[in-house]
Amino acid sequence: MRRMKGEKYSKKSRSAGHKIPPVGQRELEFLQEFKGRLLRRYSGRIRQVALFGSRATLNAREDSDYDVFIKVDRKDRQLTDGIFDLAYDIYIESDLTIDISPVIMTEEYFQDRISKERKIAEDIQREGIPL
Repeated sequence: MRRMKGEKYSKKSRSAGHKIPPVGQRELEFLQEFKGRLLRRYSGRIRQVALFGSRATLNAREDSDYDVFIKVDRKDRQLTDGIFDLAYDIYIESDLTIDISPVIMTEEYFQDRISKERKIAEDIQREGIPL
């Protein structure tokens, strides 16, 4: 359940029965299928695929998306568009239940984010679950 604009956020409201169980078998199969398609389509370009965020830390709500970190050799428009297309294909095939949000970075950019103590890179490093 998403908050409405202006609605106050509190840990109490977040934990008021809205958490969901860890990633189930069906969801894991769709995430593995997403990874498999990435590796088949972009052989040699994908360096790492990991789940992070609320689904990885078991703090997800029913409507939480699946944050998936994808480390690539180099970033270009064709690769980025293709990855988002694959994520959308999974969303459609899962009857709109597996909403994958790709986060795409090169090794250099990821290390730069780590060195600058950027939260997203630290979260990926700390919470990331390899797929």
